Amino acid sequence: MSKKAKIIISVSVISAHVFLFIFIFSMFWMMCHTSKSVRKDMYNHYSDDATYLTVYGDAYFSTGYGDGMSVTITLTEECVQTLNQKQDKITFETDKAYRYSIYEANRKALEDNGFYGVLNEVIKDNNTTYYRVDKPVTLIINDRRDARTPVAVSVTVGDTCYLDFKTGKANLLYYVQHIMK
Repeated sequence: MSKKAKIIISVSVISAHVFLFIFIFSMFWMMCHTSKSVRKDMYNHYSDDATYLTVYGDAYFSTGYGDGMSVTITLTEECVQTLNQKQDKITFETDKAYRYSIYEANRKALEDNGFYGVLNEVIKDNNTTYYRVDKPVTLIINDRRDARTPVAVSVTVGDTCYLDFKTGKANLLYYVQHIMK
């Protein structure tokens, strides 16, 4: 192979490595920038008390989603009517189950307040366990239906509040600002 061919091959290999480095660095920078932008948007949205709604009905709780928990609630007819009269961005239905996430710190707060004592195990399916409660459940939720997971930040069963709004919201904001990736 001639000296000129070796130089051309060497330059081509170096160019490919430089291109690859620039491409990887650009992708990394974009992901970091987008992540910060999404977190800021979520933080601003979740900071606004006006974006939260109170819902009530029959609920199932489930674990097996990492360190979090989810709650699926079927709203009462009275709750649906009240919600649909109060706001116009989201239409709620009576025969539909709505699912909300409860993040790790709020799950810990529920545990500390004795919440798991009121749960009755219903079904165990792979890594997920489903629980029901025998009393009506009231949640304070933030129901973003725009690719963000709707969240519950307050849980009351019957007359007992296991996670108050102030604590639940503060835990959610901390999660979005410091833990979420």
